[in-house]
Amino acid sequence: MLEILSAETTYTPNETELQISTLNNLLKNMHEANTNVANAYTDVSNTRIGKNKILYTQPSNLCLTAQEVKNYVKSIFGSTSPEYNQICKLNFKTVS
Repeated sequence: MLEILSAETTYTPNETELQISTLNNLLKNMHEANTNVANAYTDVSNTRIGKNKILYTQPSNLCLTAQEVKNYVKSIFGSTSPEYNQICKLNFKTVS
């Protein structure tokens, strides 16, 4: 649309927001914003991959550690103790 408007010699709006220079700046800003979103998405995606490795796939992951803590508390205090009852209902699920 901007190319069509630029080619049209009679297109000379009084409103600043509709002038060719303003529209060119808007287009430039939109391209920059789109690039920034694409770059940010890549960073977020890589961070999520790292988080998932820590929480779910590493040998000392969160789910395994939580289960070991539950087992330890159960062995020390017993399965009917208030200490074990505080943590026994916490669920940790491995995400694929």
